[in-house]
Amino acid sequence: MMDELISVIVPIYNTEKYLVECVESLRRQTYSNIEIILVDDGSTDASIEICDGFAEKDSRVRVFHKKNEGVAVARNFGIQHSNGQYVVIVDSDDVAVDRMIEVLYTQIKEKDADIAVGNYYIYDESDGNFYYYITDDDYCVEVLSSQELIDRQAGAWQWNSSAFIVTVAKLYKKDLFEDVLFTHGRRFDDEASTHRLFLRSKKTVFINDNLYIYRRRSGSIMKTDFDLSWVRDLVEVFSKKISDLVLAGVDVSVMRIRFANLLKDYKQTLEYHHLTDTEEYKDICFRLNVFFDAERRTKN
Repeated sequence: MMDELISVIVPIYNTEKYLVECVESLRRQTYSNIEIILVDDGSTDASIEICDGFAEKDSRVRVFHKKNEGVAVARNFGIQHSNGQYVVIVDSDDVAVDRMIEVLYTQIKEKDADIAVGNYYIYDESDGNFYYYITDDDYCVEVLSSQELIDRQAGAWQWNSSAFIVTVAKLYKKDLFEDVLFTHGRRFDDEASTHRLFLRSKKTVFINDNLYIYRRRSGSIMKTDFDLSWVRDLVEVFSKKISDLVLAGVDVSVMRIRFANLLKDYKQTLEYHHLTDTEEYKDICFRLNVFFDAERRTKN
């Protein structure tokens, strides 16, 4: 059954090296009733011509060229200009497995769900290896509560918990985006948004299957592009996230531990960059002291 239109949103910024492979993987989808919305976010490379070329040869491809405002704004723009009843988000340097949309759509209809969550595996350009590949023995389909989804975001799962954080490899009922937007100008955008979609979903189904190939291009935050805004964004995003979860009546005990572990990682990063005499470093130290004081009181 392919009577419902599904919109695939692809934000693009200077990914000429990967864009053809990405879009071709969408054109090959076994669920063919799709529109592919390419949002060129002010690219300065050949991505512009590649987008226009696809629009000329495939009527399902729609192209929008706009000024550069970041991936979050590009995602929101694509969703606002979409015509489908459901939405898929794909990063322009990644690849969707041919059956991805069909598998997600089948499960979302069978389970009468608002979101279908697929899993992905990673291709690491630095070593040419694949990671988190799911075997047939690990395949499963589960309907998960909001609490289970949030706990898995926080790491309470034996496999790749990031599958529950990233926006890709998922099929969303478009209505969910009426009051949930991706946040402009901030890192950790997936952290800031995906949990809100889960909280708004009446039912979410998870398919533990290889549906998407995530390309790992950049290194760790120990690289030279790190600055204090990383810390500010981390604290802001997780503070709002935990606030959302508390308001929703979700137990945040597992998420609290994940936040503390991230703070410890960023404390080490600030020390690595000799940024210990900063407000951000002192703020992290305060939060970690509060956390460890509470842990000691609990044990006593």
